[in-house]
Amino acid sequence: MIHLPRLALGTFQPNADGRPLLGALLGLLEQEGVQTQVFASRAELDARDVAAVMTGLCQRHLDSWLMSPDICRELFQQGASGSDLALIVGQFAQLGGAVRPGGSLEALCNWLNLPRLLVVDVQRLRTCCLPRLPADVDGLLLDRVRHADDIVRWQTMLEALWRVPVLGGLCDGPARQAASRLPTDGDSSGACYRRLADQLGRSLQRERLRQLAASRPLVGATTQLFRRGAGNRRPNIALAYDEAFHHYFTDTLDLLERQGAVLRDFSPLRDEALPPGTDLVFIGCGEPEKLAASLAANHCIKQALRWHARAGGRVYGEGAGLAYLCRALVDAEGRSWPMTGLLPASARRESSPAATQPVELTLSRASWLGPSGGRVRGYLSHRWQLRAADRAAVCGWSAPGQAALLDQQQVLGSRLQLHFASQPQLLSRLLVPTAARRPLPTVL
Repeated sequence: MIHLPRLALGTFQPNADGRPLLGALLGLLEQEGVQTQVFASRAELDARDVAAVMTGLCQRHLDSWLMSPDICRELFQQGASGSDLALIVGQFAQLGGAVRPGGSLEALCNWLNLPRLLVVDVQRLRTCCLPRLPADVDGLLLDRVRHADDIVRWQTMLEALWRVPVLGGLCDGPARQAASRLPTDGDSSGACYRRLADQLGRSLQRERLRQLAASRPLVGATTQLFRRGAGNRRPNIALAYDEAFHHYFTDTLDLLERQGAVLRDFSPLRDEALPPGTDLVFIGCGEPEKLAASLAANHCIKQALRWHARAGGRVYGEGAGLAYLCRALVDAEGRSWPMTGLLPASARRESSPAATQPVELTLSRASWLGPSGGRVRGYLSHRWQLRAADRAAVCGWSAPGQAALLDQQQVLGSRLQLHFASQPQLLSRLLVPTAARRPLPTVL
C-alpha cells in the first residue's frame, strides 16, 4: 500500500463550471506551501489550464476509457510523486441522466480509492426539490453563494438533508464572474484566482480537508511503463514548442524520455532548421491561426521539414500540428495561409467548435502508426475541419466523409488527441529510430 494524499473534485450539475472554485482552492493551497498536482479525469487537452497558472505544473491526465486500472495507477503514482497533494478533477455522473461517453471520474475514484469532493452550484438548486447526490460523496464545496452569511445557512440545510459535510464555500460576485470568463493564459488570471483564494479561505475547513485527503491507502501499480529504456540507439524527437504549438500530454513526454528518447524543442516560428539527427518531428496542439502569417513566412523551417520527410524521416502532427502540415491553413475569418504542404489537404479553423468526443477508429490502411485494421482510441477535436485533396491519403475516418487521420509517405496528421502514454502499443511506434536516410541537400 502507498500513502499519497489525494482527492477527487468534481461537479455534477449540467453545465456547471468548476474552474473558479478549483483555481481558488489551488491558490489557497499555494499560500500554505502545499505543492499540488492536478489530473484531469479525461485525456482531453484544454487551453484553459487552471493548474498550470496556479501551480506551475501542467495538468496531467487519467482516463478510464483509454487506460487499464494498472496503467492508470502507474501514471498517477509517477505524476504525483514529489507533490504534497493530488487533485483529480472532472464531472461526476448525474443520477438518472445519460451516461457520458469516454473517461469516468467515478471509475477513477474506484481504481485509486479516492475521497470524493462535490462542487455544488447553489444557484442551480431548488430548495423545494433537491437532486440526489452521486454515490459515496465525502464532502461538499459550495459555489456561487450569494453572500458570505449564506454559507452557514446552506451548510445547515444541506448537511441535514444530504448528510454530507460542507467544507467551505465560494461567493458569487465580480471576481467569481470574471474567473469563469478567463482563458487562464497569463498572470492576470492567476491574480484573479488568488483573490478568490482569499475569499474561500474564510470558510474552508482546512484540517478536515487534509484529514480526508490522507484517509485512504492506495494499491500500487504492477505495470512497469517507466522502466528505463534499453538499447544502443536512442531516437531523437524534435518537439515543436513556441507560442503557436505548446499543448502536449505531459505524461507522454515523460514516458518517452524514460524509455530512452531524446527530446529537443524547436520553433516553427523562429528556427531555420530541425535539431541535428532528428528521427521524429512531433508537432502538437496550439493556436497557429493567431500566428499564421509568421508561420507562413518562415520558409526555411518549412523546407527543412520537407527535406526531413523526403529523406525518410517521420513527422507527426496533432490538431493544430496537423493544420500546419497541410497545404493551407484557413482561419475563422476565411483567410488562407500557405503551410508546409506535407499533407494533401487544407485545414479550416472552426469559430465555434463542438466539444471533443471519444472516438475509436479503425485504420483503413497501414501507416507507421499501425497496420491496416488496427484500432486507435482518442478524443476527436472539432477545432479543425479537413478538406482532403487526395482521399488516398486518408487512413482513418471519424464518420463517412470526415477524415480524421492523414498519412503521406512518413508524414502522419491526426484530428484525434492521442494520449500515447495510455496505449503502449502506440507509444512504442514513436520510439522507433529512423532507418538509414537519403542524404539531405546541402545549403550553400
